[in-house]
Amino acid sequence: MGCCVGNCGFCCVVDCCIGDFGSSSGGGGCGYSPSRNTTEDTAQKIANELAVMKEKYDKSARKEEAAIIKEINSAMDDFIASVEKVNQKDFGGRKFDINVANIRRKKEKLTHDVVGHIGGVIHDRLTMTDKELSVILKEADDDKRAKNFEKFCEDLFESAKQSLVVEIQKTVAEQQKMVREEITNRIQEIEASMKKAIADYEAIRDMENKSIEEQELMKLQLMYKHGLYEIVGDHVGI
Repeated sequence: MGCCVGNCGFCCVVDCCIGDFGSSSGGGGCGYSPSRNTTEDTAQKIANELAVMKEKYDKSARKEEAAIIKEINSAMDDFIASVEKVNQKDFGGRKFDINVANIRRKKEKLTHDVVGHIGGVIHDRLTMTDKELSVILKEADDDKRAKNFEKFCEDLFESAKQSLVVEIQKTVAEQQKMVREEITNRIQEIEASMKKAIADYEAIRDMENKSIEEQELMKLQLMYKHGLYEIVGDHVGI
């Protein structure tokens, strides 16, 4: 069965060689296979398109990563400043002492992880060996190929950004959990200390059989021990 209608060489290549796909005989037909382009010119054209798209999305990735890093640094700096303010305050004679150095290390690691993340994902996929992309690049129609290629890259770019967001959220959640646990533990320690101090001062108030001198001596001892007399005194009315 002849495959070329008239002098339509394009038809011969595109429409009539389906039977030759995967053929290993090497004889007859046009010898076209899905693993290569129909002509050297087409192959070079697609290689150029691939190079241009890589360069375009490399720039976009670097720009996006820089913007994300800026946001991370701003948010983390505000967070660290807030933690440092909390650390400076005195709560019932004790300080929270949250590990700010650890938060700074996490911030540096997070910034390091952002650099190259989006670009790396894109580079790994913008290759002729990528299963999904290879099908797109075999499209003979230039306009259709360009449109599908652009959509592929846009979807890939968004996917790379989302995967980065997930990693950032995970790290931030870990930091919040760590700080929350430290604050909770410190509050529990302070509350326990306050309760003990209140119990001690209430014991003083109830010492009806003690002399004034003995009561004052015990007050001084407890004040020295807890450093909380002025704080809890109002609560127990002494």
